[in-house]
Amino acid sequence: MAGFSLLEVLVVLLLIGILLTMATLSLAPLLGRGGGNAAAHLAAVATLASDQATLQGTEHGLELSRDGYRVLALVGGSWLALDDDPAWRPQRLGEGFTLHLQAEGRTVPLPEKLGGEPQLILYSSGESTPFELELRGAGSDCVLRGDGFTLAAPECTAG
Repeated sequence: MAGFSLLEVLVVLLLIGILLTMATLSLAPLLGRGGGNAAAHLAAVATLASDQATLQGTEHGLELSRDGYRVLALVGGSWLALDDDPAWRPQRLGEGFTLHLQAEGRTVPLPEKLGGEPQLILYSSGESTPFELELRGAGSDCVLRGDGFTLAAPECTAG
């Protein structure tokens, strides 16, 4: 019997997911930066970076500051920013928004500016640092959670 193997189906599904995420990232600036949109964009970036880490077999990381984030890759033992690709350019949150992180059950103070190492690691195995990331401001609070294996959709409430 001719057919597709499970591996072939999974690769196709992964590629479709990556293409949809890239489409979401390219449209996000047109949608504005309300709390829900900013949280959805951050979730899309984290999902795409995790997928890329798995496909490329390299560790990726999400570096956070109080008002922004960017994706890094571990190359030769050093974390390098992936700023060359538009999908990975550093993102600043809208005016009045701030990020607050709890990783592995503890509060992680975030710096004022980007320029260090990632607080969240996206491993090539598909696992990640367990975290809860709050985006606060502009009348709404959003929470993005990752349990180490999956990333949940952002949950937003009016503040």
